[in-house]
Amino acid sequence: MKKLFFSDYRNVYSDSDVFLMIQHLIKKECDIDIPLKRMAIAELIKHINSSTLLSKTLDLVIDFDLFDGFTFLNNELISNVDFDSYSDSDRIKIKAISFSEAILFNLYLGRLGFKQDPNLVLQLNYGKDYVESNYDEIYSYTKRKVYSGLLTHFGNQPEEIKQDFYKKALSSIAQLDYENATNTFSEEKQLFRDLINPIAMVVRQDNFPEIPISTNSYPKIFLGTDDKGYQLFREFVNLTQIKEHKDWSFFFQFLLKDEIIWPIKHSTFVDWLYSEGYVNQDFCDEFEQKRNFTSLKKVKGNALLNTYKQLRKKHFGNY
Repeated sequence: MKKLFFSDYRNVYSDSDVFLMIQHLIKKECDIDIPLKRMAIAELIKHINSSTLLSKTLDLVIDFDLFDGFTFLNNELISNVDFDSYSDSDRIKIKAISFSEAILFNLYLGRLGFKQDPNLVLQLNYGKDYVESNYDEIYSYTKRKVYSGLLTHFGNQPEEIKQDFYKKALSSIAQLDYENATNTFSEEKQLFRDLINPIAMVVRQDNFPEIPISTNSYPKIFLGTDDKGYQLFREFVNLTQIKEHKDWSFFFQFLLKDEIIWPIKHSTFVDWLYSEGYVNQDFCDEFEQKRNFTSLKKVKGNALLNTYKQLRKKHFGNY
């Protein structure tokens, strides 16, 4: 389950910013498609810090058809929260994040026809400074279910029909990731490549650009279709043996600045470091207290800068 830390949604937008953006989204003159408006409002709710604004915004949930069973939000969803153990500001943030996740679940998954599936149940847990949600896991599950059904159907077809479907499916999802600069369908792309050709030949379609075969070991962390970013990362860690928060702050900020990693949350990067064995639990505990890495402005004078520049030049050439 994914942890959504209160601190990640406190200083991005002010309540005035959120109010103005929502006000714009609900105007008829706003030419953004209705589904995108709903998604944007749901995401903006996470950033609300005022009980008054949260109450007014949730009124829009009813008017804007964002959630069918609104009483569920105020009753069942947060019924297991011991609000007495939280500060006033944290109580608001718990409600804001919880409501946002529930609305997103309803918008994108509750209306997809999987309602009888026992795996599609939104689960929220509450920690000292975060809400834990299984929304991302549900999203992954629905993708697997859809493609599993398609593969079962086409698996019984003649080889020519199967191969035609595999190629069209690969081209379609690769085009989506290409246009949106994402790796949402990385697992599905690899699956269809293997089904098309075990040698992983490049697939071409008349209406789509050539699809490069990705060798990126960690496409959700590092940008690009090759492994240069991760190679730089691994070499730097091996050379410097970094352990301290200030040094990881330096490394993260420069990887981000040079567009070697995706603009991910600091906590997401730390979770990945821990899962791969690059940091220990003590570091994670220290990071949880500090909430974020040190800013780029404050780490530019780090003693590891020359080592980083040399490795960046080695793997990426002159910028």
